[in-house]
Amino acid sequence: MKGKLLKTKFVLSVLIVFMLLFPFSMLNISFNKYLINSQVILDTKMVIVAVILTIYAITYFISKYKGNIDKRISLLFDEISIDTVLIILSSYGYISPIITVVVVLRHIILATLTSDEINDNMNVEMVLLIIGIILKLINNLPMEFIGIALDEFFLIAGTILCFILTMNHILSYKKIINKNDK
Repeated sequence: MKGKLLKTKFVLSVLIVFMLLFPFSMLNISFNKYLINSQVILDTKMVIVAVILTIYAITYFISKYKGNIDKRISLLFDEISIDTVLIILSSYGYISPIITVVVVLRHIILATLTSDEINDNMNVEMVLLIIGIILKLINNLPMEFIGIALDEFFLIAGTILCFILTMNHILSYKKIINKNDK
């Protein structure tokens, strides 16, 4: 099971990046875009990415509860996948670059400060971010129809939580260093 789960995460990660970056138009492949209520465009390419990311999120949850998988590799896939999606969506103008910077910096800081520790807890901030990304990919449907920016709420809440937890982690690490220096 552990090998299959890691392989699945790897394949899904590659598939997400492929769908977002491959120049389909150069092969005359186009994805339908739908206008709904004269205001919302639903891009089928982004819907496909949202479905793949949803499946990836399921593997994320499974890997958090399975104790027999390689947590370092699983964590690496999670961070690379989410960071890559955030970078790409930021470059497309789907999300604010601030969100991307905070999350990517968090992953870099945590990887640097906790190289010997593996966080095997469910990360609330990652759950919030994944939900926000999926909603963003499908243009916040169905909430868009009633004017509730649920996608932005999840992205902002996840980003704020990332920032707070990163600052807390840095301060805890600083206390450990100060104790060791005495």
